[in-house]
Amino acid sequence: MNEMKEKPHYEKINPFTGIWIRTRETIRYVIEEKTTGYVLLLIVLAGIVNALIGVFDPQVSGTMPLWSIFLIGCVFGPIAGIIGVAILSGIYLIVGKLFKGTSTYTEMFKAIGATAIPSIWFAPVFLIGYLAAPDMMLVDTNADISPISFVIGGLMAIASIVLGIWSLIIQSKAIGEAHRISSWKGFFTLLIPGVILFILFAALALFFIVTFMNFS
Repeated sequence: MNEMKEKPHYEKINPFTGIWIRTRETIRYVIEEKTTGYVLLLIVLAGIVNALIGVFDPQVSGTMPLWSIFLIGCVFGPIAGIIGVAILSGIYLIVGKLFKGTSTYTEMFKAIGATAIPSIWFAPVFLIGYLAAPDMMLVDTNADISPISFVIGGLMAIASIVLGIWSLIIQSKAIGEAHRISSWKGFFTLLIPGVILFILFAALALFFIVTFMNFS
């Protein structure tokens, strides 16, 4: 008689809080217990947030009507987010094999999708900062900014830097957990594609510069 294999039981974790400290446990929980639809929802929300923050840049928002800003955020943001995660998942899946990673594409997609949670967390921080200091968003760079707005702007900048660094750590751990390798190997899996792209673009730029100089 064939024995039925029981599905491992994973402790229930709230991904929105666990991702910060219990990153690997949270990623494993999302991979094993959450559906692809749940992960897609995370990516869509993060895509909207990132797109809205991007188009609210003073140099951009000053030349665009409000309806177009929200259109970009709510339509193009999620599409770009899903495509980006889909491509990155494939890249990290392949590169991780160099470190004897064992992830499947679906597992990697869920892991990378879950790393969108910090971006979702940043949405209320950005909104509060914008409401508290709307003059930070003035297009006229010569306009006077109140001291309170200056302080709030500085705090938001610091928060963005901290979030960026912590997100890098979270992504490294997520890749490591999906591949069942160390977080350091996950970091190098994340780093290698970026280094290769940088070298390719630098070589391409150098080629065009040399070519232009030869013809000038």
